[in-house]
Amino acid sequence: MERVPRITRAQSMDALSSQSALAGYYSVQLGATHLGRVLPKITTAAGAIGPAKVLVMGLGVAGLEALATAHRLGLLRKVTTCAGNQEQALSLGAKFVETGVDARGKGAMPAS
Repeated sequence: MERVPRITRAQSMDALSSQSALAGYYSVQLGATHLGRVLPKITTAAGAIGPAKVLVMGLGVAGLEALATAHRLGLLRKVTTCAGNQEQALSLGAKFVETGVDARGKGAMPAS
């Protein structure tokens, strides 16, 4: 799988990206099962229950899918990532958390 080029023409064969997206989706769902509260903001006759909060660490394919899934579920989203991906986090409606840590690995691809 590592030898399949990450280009548009080979997208139908890119199993790594599809599995990463699935992992991001599943991580939010798995976290929700262990949370002791409801996820979205709910207003009842007794009052309002605020939405749950989620912190996504990293914005690869899995992180972007986790942010999108959290958005669809109505959670408040925060993300920590390297500075190059800050625009992607903000475009998804997440709040960026600055940690001061450069988490880019040696194999990180340059932004295009």
